Amino acid sequence: MATTPSELFAADLDRFLIDTDKAMDRLGAVYIAEGLDDDGLQAARHLVEGSGDSFDVWKHISSFGSADLLGAIEARFIEHCRDDPITYEDTEPFLDYLDEDASMVQLILTMGDLGWQAAKLRAANLYERPYIITDRRDKGTIIGSWQTASGLYAPPVIGETILRVMLGDDKASSFEGLPANCPGYLLHRPTERRLASQEGSVPPRVKIVGGLLEIAEDLSLREAI
Repeated sequence: MATTPSELFAADLDRFLIDTDKAMDRLGAVYIAEGLDDDGLQAARHLVEGSGDSFDVWKHISSFGSADLLGAIEARFIEHCRDDPITYEDTEPFLDYLDEDASMVQLILTMGDLGWQAAKLRAANLYERPYIITDRRDKGTIIGSWQTASGLYAPPVIGETILRVMLGDDKASSFEGLPANCPGYLLHRPTERRLASQEGSVPPRVKIVGGLLEIAEDLSLREAI
């Protein structure tokens, strides 16, 4: 008999499932191939990220380029990423673990521009998985909005009633508003530079981890609900 999913793992995209710096490097290579100013792109990115905000690549390109240029850049970007994947080495094993857990469903919950986030999902071969692209930082509050009068959760695009939602993210601010019965995992990869947007405190039920397989190991020890 099939097991009804009782939990949902909501996973961040940037700096959680994919290496955003590597993705920007691939985009830079496309910029150069298109005869565009990669230095200007990187300077704009570091200026925005240095202030604690997320860099909106598509908005930046749209400020000087046409829809045709955006389409050409996206196509070449995806091609570059297929040749040299932008996912982390632990991404596929982690997603395989979630796939094999019959009590769990999964969702990619990512913040950013619709076009740029969708391009990265396609480039990372993650586009066919359930995902939500939001413009809000407080993903915990978003998760709380899924809670019904019965106390269960009804996430959009999932089609399942869920007992508990778990959030994995690299930014402390993402856990703001996370319901009390929803645990979380704050990922700080030790080999990566820390951004101002990642800093902050989290509730005690949010564990700080250094990799996705550490999350998988912790999930394997969780109590059934």
